[in-house]
Amino acid sequence: MSWPHRVVAQRGMIPLLLSLLLLVLGCTIIPAAASSPAGFNETLLVRPLPDGKLMMHWEFELSELGTQGQYFRVFPKALGQVLWSLRVHSLSLSLTSGRWLTDQFGYEAYAPAEPHWRTVAENNATADAPTGGLTAVPRPHHTPNGAELWAELADDGQSLAAAASGAAFTPASSVDARWTELQTTLSGLFCASLSQMSAETTSNPAELLRPEAVAGAPSSSFRYATLPRESVCTENLAPFFKLLPCRRERGLAAMLNPLKLFRAHFHSIQFRVHPVFTSRGELDGWILRQSVTVLLDPQLLYRSPSWSLTKMVGTGTEGDGKGAACACSLSQRATLHVQLPPAFAARFPSSVQRLLGAPADIDAGAASFSLGPVAPSRIREAQGHTQFSFDLKRLSSDSSGSSSVLSPAVPSCPLGGLDLSMRYTPAAGDQASSVFAVRDLAELLPSVPSPSARPLEWPVRVERYLNAPSLEDGELFVHVHNPSPSHAMRVQLFDALPWWCQIELHSMALTRGDGSPLSPGDLLHRSYTPALHRSSPAQLSFVFRVAAQSSVSVRVHFTKAMLLTSQYPPDVSRGFDIGSALVHVTPEADDAHGNPLGGATTQWSSSSVLFSTSGLLLLLPFPDFSMPFNVIAFTSTILAFFFGSVLNTTATHYTDVLKRKPSARVGKDGMPVDTSPIGRLKAWWSGRRKQKESAGPTEQTPEAAIERSSKED
Repeated sequence: MSWPHRVVAQRGMIPLLLSLLLLVLGCTIIPAAASSPAGFNETLLVRPLPDGKLMMHWEFELSELGTQGQYFRVFPKALGQVLWSLRVHSLSLSLTSGRWLTDQFGYEAYAPAEPHWRTVAENNATADAPTGGLTAVPRPHHTPNGAELWAELADDGQSLAAAASGAAFTPASSVDARWTELQTTLSGLFCASLSQMSAETTSNPAELLRPEAVAGAPSSSFRYATLPRESVCTENLAPFFKLLPCRRERGLAAMLNPLKLFRAHFHSIQFRVHPVFTSRGELDGWILRQSVTVLLDPQLLYRSPSWSLTKMVGTGTEGDGKGAACACSLSQRATLHVQLPPAFAARFPSSVQRLLGAPADIDAGAASFSLGPVAPSRIREAQGHTQFSFDLKRLSSDSSGSSSVLSPAVPSCPLGGLDLSMRYTPAAGDQASSVFAVRDLAELLPSVPSPSARPLEWPVRVERYLNAPSLEDGELFVHVHNPSPSHAMRVQLFDALPWWCQIELHSMALTRGDGSPLSPGDLLHRSYTPALHRSSPAQLSFVFRVAAQSSVSVRVHFTKAMLLTSQYPPDVSRGFDIGSALVHVTPEADDAHGNPLGGATTQWSSSSVLFSTSGLLLLLPFPDFSMPFNVIAFTSTILAFFFGSVLNTTATHYTDVLKRKPSARVGKDGMPVDTSPIGRLKAWWSGRRKQKESAGPTEQTPEAAIERSSKED
């Protein structure tokens, strides 16, 4: 090879060598990111309810540690960079539509409440995380209708880990500024109107969202806001799939059919971010839990209480495999749970005993059900519920004997999925639709629990309503009833009222069910933060004790304020929405007589419940919005009349009729002409005759011609 060609070849090798060098340096610079603990788990919880409805709860857990805000393997980068740059410790966003009847369905539609701060070693979901760290797990709760957003942000002046200098964005300084920026960013990320959450609707219920603290955990500030009128549609479900590793192509997420999910009685989409801190209190990563909860009615949709997964959420027909449960290839665990509530199991005792493998007296004429097509891999009791678990990862990988029970292969489940079904058999002589029929009026009434029942099986009932018959003032009532016959409840109530509900502090009263005031020993805490005019809401916080089989009522009087004209919505006659109140209930470790239950304090602390009440609708005084149109129309009429009169007066030449001399009309002959109607008619007729005479005949006879010629001679 000649030397010119050798030089050209060497120059062509230089870019290749530089690329290899940069690749080697990149692998040596970020080994921690490549080896950072990451995990992805997916779970489907199916719970048949005593009235025949079906609750389905999908939950996807993504964890990422040691990311330093730059490198992500499983955790969505679009969300991780926002959390890192805005210094967000924890986050919760829910989009809910429908009404969850707590008295009928209970509070167990969501994961049981857990302590907020725990060690990573104690957290089963983050077993791969390094021991010695701290993970923050906020209390799951029943979300209100509409949009709910709360976040825990690092306090001003607090720095993140040393690697924060390499974050993609510049962190904001103020907590309120970062809270506003977080709302705007999440609004575009999740296709929701979160940017409408202004300071007028933002509160700080930190004592409910983080009841405990651990030494060494970083300090933070909470922000909480709701949008009761936010609607939920398929546009909110599309970002849900984009955050998952398998999107909607594989795994349990492929079962989410928007056309069937959004026709449910109740559906909720939730995003919850839990932080993980190192032993030195530095932020090490997050755990993202995405969940979808729907409440379906097979009896209403298909006129049969029996159901299957492909029938309820599939995109095709039953048995074609579209809608069957299967695992994503990137997930560590994929589990399907079927939980039978105690009230449901009481309807079919023989069927439950048959599934448990225990001998039971089977009544051939009683109603029963069957669960198939495969036996569960694990059976256990969970908070009074009988739970049957199916390991989808093992079921899909076990080719021996499992292919016969799997559904046909589809693109979302290449190896086939589990089409779980529950078939009901009515009692002898009844129809299939009468399995869950109400046979006695007593079944519709709340039953009285037994003294040995767990307190959370009979939750506290909270009713929140308004009494505002006039447009000037009104009253807010919160009624808390404890139906437990043996356990007292410690209730923590937080309510944020808009600034246009001007609370009268002297009218605040807490009374018992008989009308007597609540004793100071039962009222543990009471605080009130006044509202700022057009800036922030008023915040009410109470902590009180409700004895067994008793009730406590909270009453507050308020006056209604007038808004600016630009602040009224187009449908002002509908009223203004008031967000839900937060209620935290903890069973106390003593009975109705004050006797201790014997070391049950830790047991009850893990059974606390956080839920939201129903929203309210208040009609405020508003002006007559038709009055501007009436004023404009009336003013325009007056101006037109005035302008027309002035123009007519200034542009018209007037002559006095009385002083004007009448002038007679003279014809061509100098004679006066009669101008009356009869005179005009005569003049017209005479003129016509003269015109005919002057014209003469059209044809001349010989006699007329001779006569005319003789006259001329």
